[in-house]
Amino acid sequence: MSPEEIKATIDAVIANKVILTYTQLSLFVLFCGIAAYFGAYIRKKGENLATIEDIRLLTEKVESIRTVYSKQVEDYKTELSMRAQAAMVASLFAEWISITPDLKELNRLAWEATLWLPDDIALEVNKRLQNRADAKDIKIILVDIKGLIHGQKSKMNPMDITHY
Repeated sequence: MSPEEIKATIDAVIANKVILTYTQLSLFVLFCGIAAYFGAYIRKKGENLATIEDIRLLTEKVESIRTVYSKQVEDYKTELSMRAQAAMVASLFAEWISITPDLKELNRLAWEATLWLPDDIALEVNKRLQNRADAKDIKIILVDIKGLIHGQKSKMNPMDITHY
């Protein structure tokens, strides 16, 4: 019972001049108190359940946003790593065609490229470094690596790559 209902009941009893015994009055007050307590208790429980539901929904939204951003960060890290590895291949070929190559650096770059490149491209790089007759042109290999970085075959014409 709400406080308003209790007041209305008491007013009705007084208006009708109903006389209650002390036992009846005590029981009436006791039941009104119990009803008021349980009413407040149930209302508070309902508020708590609503709050818990709201927190759960907010937590789910935060986690979904965190998942999206984590994936984007990982994709960006992967892209940066691929770009660094592609730059390493460019350094390899630049050192290889230089007038006085540093053989120690050239070996390090060649071995590093062999370790991370897919087998087909690594084979072509090594054929080119060995000056084999069946080796692809450096520019074609660079276009293949560009396609590897972007996850699709590059539409770039190898002859459009400038070198000195």
